[in-house]
Amino acid sequence: MEEIVVVKGLTKKYVKQSLFGTSKSVLVAVDNVSISFQKRKTTAIVGETGSGKSTLGECITLLIKPDAGSVKFKDRELTKLKGRELLQARKGIQMVFQDPMSSLNPRMKVREILAEPLNHLEKDELEKAIIDSLLTVGLSPEAANLYPHQFSGGQRQRIAIARALISKPEFLVLDEPTSALDVSIQLQILNLLKKLQKELEMTYMFITHNLAVAKYISHFVGVMFGGRIVELGETKDVILSPLHPYTAALLSSVPGAKNKFVYKEKSDEVTIPSTGCRYRLRCPFSTQKCLEEPPLNALENNRYVRCHYPEKVREIISS
Repeated sequence: MEEIVVVKGLTKKYVKQSLFGTSKSVLVAVDNVSISFQKRKTTAIVGETGSGKSTLGECITLLIKPDAGSVKFKDRELTKLKGRELLQARKGIQMVFQDPMSSLNPRMKVREILAEPLNHLEKDELEKAIIDSLLTVGLSPEAANLYPHQFSGGQRQRIAIARALISKPEFLVLDEPTSALDVSIQLQILNLLKKLQKELEMTYMFITHNLAVAKYISHFVGVMFGGRIVELGETKDVILSPLHPYTAALLSSVPGAKNKFVYKEKSDEVTIPSTGCRYRLRCPFSTQKCLEEPPLNALENNRYVRCHYPEKVREIISS
């Protein structure tokens, strides 16, 4: 399969300062992440709040600058581009955020919002692009004359998708695009995204904490914990047969899940260790060996898992 975006060693750190500036601590939001995205496919990135999913997406789109690592889009290294070159390259990669109300300027009409990326076009050409983008996401041309607050949540998310698509990107980062919507509206947006992917040959990175949504929308799933990818593979394999204890725990928490991998965490400690296995304080299988950082091991069927004991998870799931 053809890779359109290849990420290697991506790292982003934040320095936290105490209230009076007497001490500092470092939060590693994204920790040496490597992942590739297959053309015309959807890769879901799942994990709990604070796992680094959104920061990874923002680093890939270069909305925030990574501290280390590389992002290649169609074999072009984006992290080394600046100015006009970067702006031009980024037209091929766009992002849709969780809350469309906060990402759409409330003082601008939809026409102005959609026109922002296309200020180089002539008036007639620009108007056609605006109308076409609205029709593409299932909205009428009249929507261009209204303000964001005059739409429902689902309609606003369609506008946000239209804005992302108007520059004709090939890769879209979708950051929890349905989590703020009612369940029935969520399904409409997911079906729209699947339709657009097929018609426009799009590639998606779909960030979500909802495994049911990941199963419905994606071809591949990457599971993040503590800023690292801990499991990666085809969606059907990861969902039906998880190999990392964190993935299994996430699946167990889904209402009505058949997966019976349920256990009490070993510790109430919420701090994620900065060395060794990041999950070891919450894992029922951790041993002295887990003080060593496990690599992201390649297994059969393009499966990857960052764990010293994946066979223990497999035994419990298959029993």
